[in-house]
Amino acid sequence: MKLIVLVFTFFSALNAVSSELPWCSDPSVRLSIFKVPCKEDPRLPVEFDIPELKLDFDALKKIFEGAESSGGHVVGPMNTPRRTRPLTPFTLNMKCSARLLSDGGKSVSFLSLQSTTLTESRYSTYLYEDQWKHFLTEENDLYPARMIEIPMAPAVEIGNYSVSLGYKKGINRRADKLTLSVCEANLGSNDVGSTGACAEIEKSAYSKTFKARLKTLTSNPSENLKIQKTLEVTCLK
Repeated sequence: MKLIVLVFTFFSALNAVSSELPWCSDPSVRLSIFKVPCKEDPRLPVEFDIPELKLDFDALKKIFEGAESSGGHVVGPMNTPRRTRPLTPFTLNMKCSARLLSDGGKSVSFLSLQSTTLTESRYSTYLYEDQWKHFLTEENDLYPARMIEIPMAPAVEIGNYSVSLGYKKGINRRADKLTLSVCEANLGSNDVGSTGACAEIEKSAYSKTFKARLKTLTSNPSENLKIQKTLEVTCLK
């Protein structure tokens, strides 16, 4: 009799522990970058795994396979370019925010955000791959009304972007110009000067706001997939 009671107690405890585990189909399990203990879901699969976005994971997989954000940010043989003297004869401090929209023409898009600072001494930098924060959004927009942060990055190249300032001295101080450039280059190669595409904006050196936007297209013929990447960098004094 005691044996029956012990067996019953053991299975009751096991069932209690199991009932506390999340379903293996739960978004918190499926999106986690770590292995999460879970229980098999005997229920019929739900149509959407993220109710907030009504996101169908099969559709997401067809966009581009998500990958864990990589650690470290050495992007090329030169890393951050070294400068020997200040860019401008005056003090410069610009807070820059970068928005990268990766759109595969599907039901959702990836939106990645990053911030950096440019000064008269540090006027060229990379947008490091491990510094992006990634979000999903239904809107093909750099400024969506709704977005959900996720612990994965789109499996497209997002580590080859650089931001830099240029300075042109005018005939007088009010004629001085600053140029904001954003580029996507093959920074992982030995050819440091290998640039894929750039966009730039030139304004008075005394302007308060600088904004540049770069659009590039990545294609995968074998999967009939095209991904448009739009990078916008806004710098404020």
